[in-house]
Formats: sequence, C-alpha cells, structure tokens
Amino acid sequence: MWEQAYTPVGGHLAASAACALVPVGAFVYLLAVRRVKGQWAALIALALALMLAVAVWRMPPAMALAAAGFGIAYGLWPIGAVVLAAVFLFHLVDQSGHMAGIRASIGRMTADRRLQALLVAYGFGGFLEGVAGFGTPEAIAAALLVGMGFRPLLAAGLCLVANTAPVAWATVGIPIAAAAQMTGLDPQAISRAAGLLVMPLSLIVPFVLVAVVDGWRGVRETWPAAVAAGGTFALVQMVTASRGMYELPSVLAPLASMAALAGVVLAAERRGRMLSAGVGASVSARGLAAYAVAAVGACGGGMPPRRREPEKDGGRGEPLPAAQLLRAWSPFLLLIAAVGAWSLPPVQAMWARAAVAVPVPGLHERVWVMPPAASAPMPLPAVYVFNGLGAAATAVFLAAVAAKPLLRVSWRTYFSAGRQTLRKLGPSLVTISLLLGVAYLARYAGLSATLGVWLAETGPLFPLVSPVLGWLGVLATGSNTSSNVLFAPLQQVVAQSIGVDPALLVAANAAGGAVGKMISPQSLAIVCAVVGLAGKEAELFRFALRYSAVFLAVVCGLAFGYA
Repeated sequence: MWEQAYTPVGGHLAASAACALVPVGAFVYLLAVRRVKGQWAALIALALALMLAVAVWRMPPAMALAAAGFGIAYGLWPIGAVVLAAVFLFHLVDQSGHMAGIRASIGRMTADRRLQALLVAYGFGGFLEGVAGFGTPEAIAAALLVGMGFRPLLAAGLCLVANTAPVAWATVGIPIAAAAQMTGLDPQAISRAAGLLVMPLSLIVPFVLVAVVDGWRGVRETWPAAVAAGGTFALVQMVTASRGMYELPSVLAPLASMAALAGVVLAAERRGRMLSAGVGASVSARGLAAYAVAAVGACGGGMPPRRREPEKDGGRGEPLPAAQLLRAWSPFLLLIAAVGAWSLPPVQAMWARAAVAVPVPGLHERVWVMPPAASAPMPLPAVYVFNGLGAAATAVFLAAVAAKPLLRVSWRTYFSAGRQTLRKLGPSLVTISLLLGVAYLARYAGLSATLGVWLAETGPLFPLVSPVLGWLGVLATGSNTSSNVLFAPLQQVVAQSIGVDPALLVAANAAGGAVGKMISPQSLAIVCAVVGLAGKEAELFRFALRYSAVFLAVVCGLAFGYA
C-alpha cells in the first residue's frame, strides 16, 4: 500500500505544483516551440513523469510503471481503435471515388459563395469532424472550397473557424469518453454540460462565416440561412448531447444543419429572389446580425486582404443520379445507424455482460488517496475494462464492413484504405497512448491532485479560467481528446474542492479545447498544406487568434455563470 502526498517538495504546495507541471510543460515546449514530433515529445513527457513520480512523490517504481501501462492500454483500446475505424471509413469512401459525389451534392445546391461557405465549412466540415477528425475536416472542406473558387487563405480561415462547433465531441464522442474514463464521471453528464457551453457558439458561428465572406451586407442578405443553419445545429447538438447519445452530436447536428440550410436555399430559389426578400430583413435582421457579430468582435475586418468582395459567383456542379448520391452517402448513413444503435441503453446493457474487467496487477486499490472533504484515505481502483462488443469502435468497424458492397469496391481498394489509415494515424495513436500514460501516472502518483489542491486556492474564481486549461491543451497537442486526458482529472479535483459540479468543469475543459482547435499548430499546418499556403501559417494564425480569443471569453463567462 502507498498513500499519495500533495506537498512532497519540502511541504510547500506551490513548489510541489510547479514540479507537477513539468511533464505537461515540457510537452508543450517541445511541441510548440522546439517543433519536436508529437510522439517523441509525449515519450519525453512520460519519462519525466516517471522520474518525478518515483523520485519526488516517492511512488514505488512498479506502481508507477503499472499506472503508465494502464493509460497506454486505454489509449490503444477503445480510443485508438475508434479513431482508426472512423478514419478508415472516410478513406474507404475517398478511395472508392464517391467523395466526388458528396462534393457535387453540396456544390449543386447553390451558387452563392456565402451559402456555400455555410454548407461546406460549417455543415460538411462539422460532419467530417464527427466521423474522422484529426485534421480531416479542415483539410477536406478547405480543399473543396478552393475547388469552388474561394481564395485559399479565405477558405482556410473559414474552415478553421467553422470547426469550433463540433470539436467538443469530435469523432463519435471520443473526447467526452476520454474525459469520463479519466475522471470516473458519467459521460452523459459531461456531454450535457458541454452542450450548454457550446450551443451559443454553434448559433453564432454561421453569422461569423457569412460576415467573413461578405461583411455586414452578407449578414443582412442571408440571415435566414444563418439562422436555419445555426439554430438547427445547436438544437440537434443539445438534444443528442443531453439525451443519451453523446457519441452523435458532431454527426447528427451538421447533417441536420445542412438539411435545414438546403431547405431554405431551395425555397428561396423557387421564389426567384434573394434570401432576405420578403422575410423582414429590416430592423429584426439588423438586430439579429448585430448580436451575433458583436459577440465575436471586429468581425467586419474579415480575412486579409480586407477588400470586401461579394463572394456570390460560385459555380454549380453537374447533377448526379440519385442512386449515385445515395451510394456516396451510404457509409456515413450506416455509421449513424450503427453508432446510434450501439448507444441505446438496452444494447449497452447487453454488451456490458460480455465485457472483461481486469484489475491492474500491483496497482488496483494499492494507491490510497485523500479526496476533498473526506475524513479518511480511501483506495483508488484500477480496473481495465475491455468491452469489445460494446465499444463505439466495433460499431464503426461494422459500418465500414457493411459499406464495402454498397460502394462496390474491390478488396484491393479496401485494404489500400486500411494501409493508408495506419500510415496516417500511426504517429498520432502513439502520441495519444503515451499522453494517456502520462495522465494516468499523474492521477495515481498524485501529480494531478497536487495541482488541483493548488489551483483550488483560487476558490470560486476558478471556473472563470477553467476553459483556459482546455484551450492551452489543444493549442499544444492539436487534440481535444489529448487535452481532456491531460486536464480532466485536475478539473475534477478542483471542482470537488470548491464545491462545483465536476461534470461542468470537465465539460468546460472540452469547450475551451473546442475554441482552441483553430489555432493549434497542427491544424494550421494541415490546412495550409492542403490549400497550397505552406509557410503562411503565421498569417492564418493571426486571423484565427482573434476569433479563438473572443470565443474563449464567451465560454469562460458561461462556465463562471453556470458555476
């Protein structure tokens, strides 16, 4: 048995907290400043965490290695598995040639550039975040906009800002699931709180995108479309986030948003007039637009260069047969059906009976902790649960298997998509697994608890800065999942110390990470490479930073208000 200590450095809490920050600080420095590859930075962070746990916190070496191994195992399954499955499904559609059908179905709806930005960057990009993630949404959506005639820098900026709305849940709810696993909280409670924090941003973002493309005039002329896109997105996002389907907000909300936007566009074009004509585009439109755009500040400046061009001459694609369009979208429809079925409580209860729970040797109930407000130490459980049938990864893999005959691809193409997925995600999976090792070790060794006790001294003001931790985590790692893994336990400990709902602050971490995604070095590098702007990351960063900062202020205010 071993009991955690929270002031191991000479009994000084601040000095102990500074030592606890070393692994994460080193990771941030190596990644963001020294530009070390993620997997090597994570490996160095894990090595530092092991040394501190053993030498400073006096954790037995065998326990420290067991805690790190526990985290690495969880990083491989279920988190790594579901990422592999989702990206494999996307690559399968891409290599089958049916991605062209998806592009055509979007481009065919309207020739108005402002509405194309909403359809592609906000709707389709959000959907890609829900089924693939890891840079795929920004890359594919930006390339699609450039193909429709958007300036590369404008296309890149639009996609980065638009990606704010779905990132808190990202690929089939992985960030929420990771936060729940790290804290032991109900993932549904975290998801519900995240919905309350992110929903206002989902309402605002469409207005911001239209203003970036065409300024205030664009907002006045297309506000019904922005209301339809943002309102539907936010409503479906909130319902799925709070009603037992935390895996689906970033999948269903973008699809519903695209459908609502398409309905408004088609109805307006059938009448042969501008969207704003005949729907009260006067005082009410100006008021609605002012509220939305003022919330993000200086939005009228747009994307450099600051000339105000009416982006309304996008070309349409050639019409495709309905059967071809249905075949192109069928894998993603299968994904929605599979993940939705797997999330049903009766199905989950059935799969849970087949799960295998393995207590971690040398760690399970061997570490004793003193929780906030507790009167005596208590053992910390360490059980690895392998739920092979009930994991979301299994549902996504089954969707990918069922998609093969629908896409009519050969086995050669099928396995080629698998190899491409492994090549692309291999380093990312290593990074995620190692970071989980750092996080689990910090939890069991007491590093996270030390930081939590120190931060708890800020008292009731902590919820005001709680989202900043998630923002910094995504800025450093490029992944909301990694940010939650690093900071969710710390958010939980502080919340318990100051008497705030832990699910709220863990959700604040995810929401802060969502608004930090647009300025992470990985996102900037990926989108610039795709649109041919390599070397101009700094210009894109300056544009995205102001939106990220104002969105972060909104989330901080909401978190503080709810707390």
